[in-house]
Amino acid sequence: MASLDYAYNTRIVCIYFQDAAHALFPEQPAAIAAAIRKRTVQQMEDDLAKLSMCAAKVRTRDEWSRHPQGEFLATTPPVSIEQIGSAERKHPLPPAKARALEGVRVLSLTHVLAGPTVGSLLGEHGTDVIELRNPYFQYVIPL
Repeated sequence: MASLDYAYNTRIVCIYFQDAAHALFPEQPAAIAAAIRKRTVQQMEDDLAKLSMCAAKVRTRDEWSRHPQGEFLATTPPVSIEQIGSAERKHPLPPAKARALEGVRVLSLTHVLAGPTVGSLLGEHGTDVIELRNPYFQYVIPL
């Protein structure tokens, strides 16, 4: 993972920074660094989002609370469960023989650090994890 420091202690973090940099600035590395210095952090975040790149501006708590996503999340519970349909209620987990999550099967469609790491953790607790990856993305080894 790479991060660039900008003026005023603001940073943007990008998991695949090299890919993002080359997508935005196909020039040589020195030219990439010079081009980045011409943009604000917000411009970088917006440009990378338009390219569907994984990047985010690091915000203070106050900045996040004023951001549209922060405002929305402040009005929603961290977790909510909603019944869909009228299926019969089942036992949440089958009885485990040795590890807590034996008998649970999970389909993992993640590719950035947190997802593969959680899939690995679930597997360590007995879950049968089926991982599907995009062959065109870099593989991130779980922590």
